[in-house]
Amino acid sequence: MAGAAGVLLVMAAGLVVAGEVGAGRLGGAGAGGAGGAGGVFSGRTELLEKLRMTQLLGNATEVEVEFPADYPNSVRHFFLIGFLAQLLTSALFFFMSLRKGHESMPHALAWLAPAIGALAYLAMWAGVAVWYKTSDETPRVIFWARYINHILGTPIILGCIAIFTSAPLPSIITLLGADFLMMSCLCVGAALAGGHKYTWWVAAVLLFIGIVSTFIYRIEKIASEQTKQVFLVLLRILLFCWIAWLVLWLLGSEGTAALGLSQEVGLTCIVDVISVAGLLLYMLVKVDAADDDKPSKQSGATLT
Repeated sequence: MAGAAGVLLVMAAGLVVAGEVGAGRLGGAGAGGAGGAGGVFSGRTELLEKLRMTQLLGNATEVEVEFPADYPNSVRHFFLIGFLAQLLTSALFFFMSLRKGHESMPHALAWLAPAIGALAYLAMWAGVAVWYKTSDETPRVIFWARYINHILGTPIILGCIAIFTSAPLPSIITLLGADFLMMSCLCVGAALAGGHKYTWWVAAVLLFIGIVSTFIYRIEKIASEQTKQVFLVLLRILLFCWIAWLVLWLLGSEGTAALGLSQEVGLTCIVDVISVAGLLLYMLVKVDAADDDKPSKQSGATLT
């Protein structure tokens, strides 16, 4: 089963890369291309693509915009990198769960978050559920798959952390519900134009404060000093990622559009990968280390 899953994951990644190569976006620019002129990050090609996107955004009523055809090359590269990073992270977490002597709830849940992220990045790379929004002050590009990823994936991340700290079920439900509503508020705000959208951003910030308050309250309830130290590290990573998402929403296409499309997509990709490959991997390593220190392992499923 594990071998078959690994083969399928490699095949999926190979098909995506092959599609990029076949389309001429990776490697040489064409049959006559040679040397650095046909490289992946050709400066001239990147500049021309950015100028083309700028022209399109400035003439939304005259030129029909289609995705993924009108993506800048850098945006497609970031989506591909995000897909491969999330896919490999999900596969790693899945095999870590299989290698354990007993199945723990954090391991059983952790691989789902990057798996959802990988599907979301693959959808964005393919131009699925991408909205060219012309109702705002300036034309924007909204990626609905990003919100599906955050609405479904971030509660899993918070749930894993809460279970790791042996949080009671009411606290877990509170965290998951607040996070679901927070990401939903950002999604609704992205669909609106004008000043009303910032009301939803403020609501998301208030819900985020509630999430942080719940976690801070949990610190005093953790009996193990070792678990408490690990939790503090997880909390710092969590704060960085969640605050970064709020700031990127405000500066990106959903908010003021102060960032360019490539900058927004690239920074969001980095934060998304950190939230799973960094936060969850650190937690699972600590869970395995704690289990190795135990004199005997339990049989059957446990919370930690």
